[in-house]
This record gives sequence, structure tokens and C-alpha cells, in this order.
Amino acid sequence: MSDFNLHKWFKNQYLQENDDPKMGAELEAGMHGTGVAEAQGDLYSAISAAVPENTSYKDFAKAVAKMLIEDYGSHNFKPFMDMLHAELGMGESLNEADNDSFEEEFKAKFNNLRTYFSSDKIEFLERSDISEELFEKMIAFIESKGYKVNRQQSERFYDYEPGERHFYPQIRFSK
Repeated sequence: MSDFNLHKWFKNQYLQENDDPKMGAELEAGMHGTGVAEAQGDLYSAISAAVPENTSYKDFAKAVAKMLIEDYGSHNFKPFMDMLHAELGMGESLNEADNDSFEEEFKAKFNNLRTYFSSDKIEFLERSDISEELFEKMIAFIESKGYKVNRQQSERFYDYEPGERHFYPQIRFSK
């Protein structure tokens, strides 16, 4: 009785009672030593066989996106992209690389002003106003990169409220 494997017995019992062939196949694979790697290999084979040889990368990407949206849900988008980037050997996402190059190019073009970049604004950590001419050049550069500048929320003046905080010049934008 020392060789009795309760886990294996429950799996066998479940396989006998189960009507779902997919669940049965998954359990069967786990029971007979075929693990996740082989299941992934089977998934690869299934996808590879289902996708026509002359499918463009755009059509393939659209099909994968549709599957993610309809079958997996938006809560899985980020984990999926993280795993995809890891499997492809990409250290960072493409958007992050674009943001980094935009930031570096901006700093180089405008004499390495002390700046704080976020996804929707550039804040100039200077305790002085920015000239109107320079401010307009910055806005033109940002717009040339495909961003839309919100002029109502952008400010070229520095202000300080004693005992409270500094209000630095900033440019607000969106993609």
C-alpha cells in the first residue's frame, strides 16, 4: 500500500467521469509525464497548422489581437505583452523605446534643460520663465513628433508660493 498514489487515483477517477475531452486531454497529459512544454509544443503546432503560410504579419497580429480581446479579456493584455517581449528577447516595449528617444532628442535639441518627462507633460525644473520664442520652438518640436499640445494647460512662466510649492513651466500634450 506504500506505492499507492492518491493523486494519480483521483486523476484517473476524474478522467473516467469527465465528459469534457479538452479537460480530459489536459489531465491525461499531466498524468503521463507530458508537461507544460509539450502542451505548448502542441499549441504551437496547432497554431502553425491553422495559419496559412502566406499570412502577413499584420493579418496575424490582427487575428491575435482579436483573440485576446474576445477570448482572454483586457486584464490579460499587459501580462501577455510582457511574456511576448520576454520570449522575443526584448528588454522593453517599443513604446518605451520611442519615449526614451523622444526625451533624449528633446533634451539634446534644447540644451539639456533640467526637465521632468511623463506620459502627458514636460515640466521644466527651472526657477525662471522660458522665453516665448523658445517655448514656441519646443511646442513646434513636440507637435512635429505627432503629439497634440494642450496650450490652455501649458505654461511658460515660473511661479513660487512662499511656504507652499514651486510652479514650474510645463507643456502638456497627448498622443
